[in-house]
Amino acid sequence: MTRKVHVIGAGLAGMAAAMEARALGAEVVVHEATGHCGGRARSFLDARLGCEIDNGNHLMLSGNHAVRRLIHLLDATGELDIAPAARFEFFEPERHFRWFLELDDGPLPRWILDPGRRVPDTALPDYLKGLKLLLAGDSSVAALFDDGGSMWKRFWEPFALGVLNTPPQEAAARLLLPVIAETLARGGRHSRPMTARRSLSHLFAYPFERRVARDPRLNLRMGDALRAVEAGPDGIRRLTFDSGDLVVTPQTRIILAVPPWTARELLPFLMAPDAFAPIVNVHFRLDTGRMPVDAPAMCGILGGAAQWVFTRGDVASVTISAAFHEARMDGEALARACWPEVAALLSIDEDPLPAFRVVKEKRATFLATPAQLAKRPPAATGLPNLFLAGDWTDTGLPATIEGAVRSGFRAAKSACAGA
Repeated sequence: MTRKVHVIGAGLAGMAAAMEARALGAEVVVHEATGHCGGRARSFLDARLGCEIDNGNHLMLSGNHAVRRLIHLLDATGELDIAPAARFEFFEPERHFRWFLELDDGPLPRWILDPGRRVPDTALPDYLKGLKLLLAGDSSVAALFDDGGSMWKRFWEPFALGVLNTPPQEAAARLLLPVIAETLARGGRHSRPMTARRSLSHLFAYPFERRVARDPRLNLRMGDALRAVEAGPDGIRRLTFDSGDLVVTPQTRIILAVPPWTARELLPFLMAPDAFAPIVNVHFRLDTGRMPVDAPAMCGILGGAAQWVFTRGDVASVTISAAFHEARMDGEALARACWPEVAALLSIDEDPLPAFRVVKEKRATFLATPAQLAKRPPAATGLPNLFLAGDWTDTGLPATIEGAVRSGFRAAKSACAGA
């Protein structure tokens, strides 16, 4: 008999779970509480800027194989830009100093021996210290690597902030190991930056909605929030949605792909992270012709208010991770603090300040501390017909797009096992 899978939530984890379950032959119904797919990795038309912007900026790398497989399943490879080389640009506004980190294609890291391609003012021993991650235990990133030197200030600190979204003094260093092992340590072919050609929604949400439209066994119910769950020793028995009650049959499986706080509200017995960190994005819409034709698609900002700058079309977007202070700032004050750094990066005049939009995601990811890592649950819940998906589950990765997609694939495989 055909397995029927109900996926709760149409964020990246939910969409990945739905696509994998369909690939395994299941009939799938996706219930999304809001009016859009994509979760935090989505886009929207901003009336103030007069264009579509991403809710937040997300760096993906060519070694993110789960992400690439999802994009393939969605038939959206034409919406993905992959850089021709693993070349990362950095800019230090105070010194107006620009430099590049450029990896070799293969796993042999000859770039470490080339002063023009490695982190400035570093030498081979600085890179060998990265081996400390193998025995990191519960050590923080700062405890392992903060020696005040160039490698800390120019690599470990910005890298850890961007990947873990947690202050390095608190962040569990061991979470960096699988990220490095799957990308940087394998060489440039696995470390090339990947970005959405038009927008995150064009890359994920819109192709998913098109797939739903042409697949009679993949159904999407928007605005259909899950309000209550009836569970017993034998598993989930009944789900109460805005659209009505669903009695769970023996062939039905449920994948809960919602934020951890929602999961805990529905099922208080679940273990889940309960401390979170914000990310703030500032989007600047430049006048036509003001954006340089050679503007970098992505650049790290060191020693400034901004941390990363992404450009696409006439929009320059700033991302600030672990933005506890910035999330409390007035939006215009934050924009005015970031814009001079963006203007310096782009080599354009500061005046006038462009139109801007500040987006504050106050619970962007779980806080990547050892205490919170211990609360990440597996996909299995102890109930035979209920599985979890989301970047907050125990994927072995930080709360990233790759982790979210991988969790969805894993939950779907578990849900469809034995069908």
